[in-house]
Amino acid sequence: MSKQTPPIVLKKKYPLSKNLKERINYYRNNLWNITLGKDKRIIIFLGPCSITSVDEAKEYANWLKEQSKKFQDKLFLVMRVYIEKSRTTIGWKGFLNDPDLSGKEDMEKGIDLSRKLFRDLTLLGIPVATEFVSVRAPTYLSDFISWAAIGARTAGSQIHRELVSSLQIPVGWKNNLSGNVDVAINSIIASAAPTIFEGIDDSGNITLDETPGNKRTNVVLRGGENGPNYSKENIELISKKLKEKKLLPRVIVDCSHDNSKKDYKNQPIIFKNLIDQIKESKKSGKENPIFGIMLESYIKEGSQPFPGRIKGVSMTDSCISIKTTEELLDYAYKNL
Repeated sequence: MSKQTPPIVLKKKYPLSKNLKERINYYRNNLWNITLGKDKRIIIFLGPCSITSVDEAKEYANWLKEQSKKFQDKLFLVMRVYIEKSRTTIGWKGFLNDPDLSGKEDMEKGIDLSRKLFRDLTLLGIPVATEFVSVRAPTYLSDFISWAAIGARTAGSQIHRELVSSLQIPVGWKNNLSGNVDVAINSIIASAAPTIFEGIDDSGNITLDETPGNKRTNVVLRGGENGPNYSKENIELISKKLKEKKLLPRVIVDCSHDNSKKDYKNQPIIFKNLIDQIKESKKSGKENPIFGIMLESYIKEGSQPFPGRIKGVSMTDSCISIKTTEELLDYAYKNL
């Protein structure tokens, strides 16, 4: 058994300056205003399934910064910097756990490199999105996060509901693996309420925290075992369910996972379908429930098995390439 460095040590090593804090609050407020429909832009979350290399992440981020400049009046681009990989059984658990891709876990190194990467991307001007799998990691990292996801495998987890209740950042709840959206809706309700959360403080001590509740959450549709759920009919049905629960009837749609039937080549088809749905609503003068779209995108297309070493190729889920992604952003910009 080994002791882990307490959060305060890494926070001093990679501090959140006043300027960076203001920048992150600006990103979070932009994201929430778009969620509410006050800002009419569409959020595009894009990046690899999982980060495997700091250098490649920065290369992608520099490309993304240029795209943000081109499309900023209609699109708000946020980078998926996912450092944890939730597994159905076993497998590589992500950069946070195994940053050397060695098959040997080194969370001490992983959490250090992750915080540094989040800091460097924020300095570059990139809003950071990630998925929280571990409920301890947010104490080390959440101050640099603009948006967080809770994935399909943990969508109904009580401890993750408590975690989200303690966070004051926008969070997306994915529908579960079967495609059940009610689980995500129940999580929105639960995480909006104050509760007691067993966490850790900056010194590494176990704490019992009274959480304020987080009302800045929404549903993320990623399809399920029963099929995709990105169609106009599905989205209208889910929007109606949210209204019935007196929740914001707005959704993010994931173009990958079960919506794409786990074939990355289907992502462009889904993306264009979603943009066309939004365009159709605008023509009729109606507000569309879709306010965000998620793409699994990386430097080169496809994927490679662990421990892959082909530069710029995803090592987990297959991704579309930068070239294809740029074409889709251009399509969105021209049609919104």
